[in-house]
Amino acid sequence: MKYLSLLILCSIVSTTIPAEALPLFARKYNTTCFTCHVSPPLLNDFGERFRSNGFEMPGVRADNHSLKDNESILPIAFIAHPVVAHVQATDNLYSRVTKETTVQGIGLDLISSATFGSHFSYFTEVGVQATEDQTEIALGMLYALYTDVFGDGSGVLNLRAGKMHFVPSLTHTSYLANTDPLIYGDHPFSDTVITKNDLHFAHATLGAAAYGMFTDVAEGLFWELGYTHGTKNEVDMRSARAVFGSLNQALELGSFRMEAGAFYFWGKQQIVVDGYLRYPRINNHYRTGFALKLFDPLINRLSLYGQYVLGEDDNANYWGNKRTVTGSIVGLHAILFPEKMYAFARYDILDADNGTERSMTQIDVGLRYHLLSNVILTAGFTRQDVESGMAVPSGGHSHSIAPATPLSGSHSSSETTGIGTRYDVTTTSINFGILLAY
Repeated sequence: MKYLSLLILCSIVSTTIPAEALPLFARKYNTTCFTCHVSPPLLNDFGERFRSNGFEMPGVRADNHSLKDNESILPIAFIAHPVVAHVQATDNLYSRVTKETTVQGIGLDLISSATFGSHFSYFTEVGVQATEDQTEIALGMLYALYTDVFGDGSGVLNLRAGKMHFVPSLTHTSYLANTDPLIYGDHPFSDTVITKNDLHFAHATLGAAAYGMFTDVAEGLFWELGYTHGTKNEVDMRSARAVFGSLNQALELGSFRMEAGAFYFWGKQQIVVDGYLRYPRINNHYRTGFALKLFDPLINRLSLYGQYVLGEDDNANYWGNKRTVTGSIVGLHAILFPEKMYAFARYDILDADNGTERSMTQIDVGLRYHLLSNVILTAGFTRQDVESGMAVPSGGHSHSIAPATPLSGSHSSSETTGIGTRYDVTTTSINFGILLAY
């Protein structure tokens, strides 16, 4: 469809990739990334509505359109975000401190998207990461879309399939940050559990989904239903399977605006435990969450958002214990100078319990300054606190579980006590970088 090629910029809403705005749309339509974004990847109202309407202009009946109509525009975007980070990790049990300064993000995200005719389009993202020893190339996403199934331009029903992200109530395009929320990176299993495939509502997954928007319900009700075979490529599809559903509603009451949503993710996956490889187990996995976003009605430059997620895995460790997890997110965006400078802050809490009690908190603050719409200077500070302890079941054995942390360069040590293994680590990171998109 004619306007579906806007997907080149705004499809990261549906894919929820941390890669930023794509300037292909800006080049094609002679505009800037601010058409869809407050500051990439954070979407403005137009970008939100465009996503919810199935990547089609609201109320427009699409005509045939293809790559041949714009042969001079190569449908590829390049995104890089090199960052210099100083990381300090403090072992609070032994008062030991380690420090490290590193250069991160040495690589590129290559992203391509285009339309073929009035309904078909595709999206693909490949990451190229360079290290001292090797260069790694990984397929992040590759999926096809069939939009406007009814052919009436309503955006009520659209289809997509491949390796993609589902759209929970809070996505990467809903916030600015240095790191992902803790609950988005949570790994439920101990290190004695081996999974053939993984299930995760916030990661790219092999599956299919139907989605759309009911424009007559208040300011627009976005819905999605999907099915997945897990996050890993080239695996037995019977090793993991799950269903996903979400609803997201926008509301306006005079000058007051808000968005609210909920999602549910449930599935089964095969796991094996060291010493019992001939007898695989089945883990039942679910996550559900609720989100809310509020916009200030006075100066229209502040937004406050939050999310609460809870979940359970019924076969998470050596002993087959049930593991429960909860995660909370509260964040703030501030437009200091429109299309120039933005500030953000976010606070996360993650609590997990399966006989191993683990508590994590994270504070994330930062600034972004746009030299151009697609050239952004970034600065941020992140502090993460991890506490983990283990109570050994009757007849069981002490088993060390290292704290999971997304902060590069963090280190930890443990103290083995009468009740098991305990961690108490604080990690801070100060980073400066530049985001380039072409």
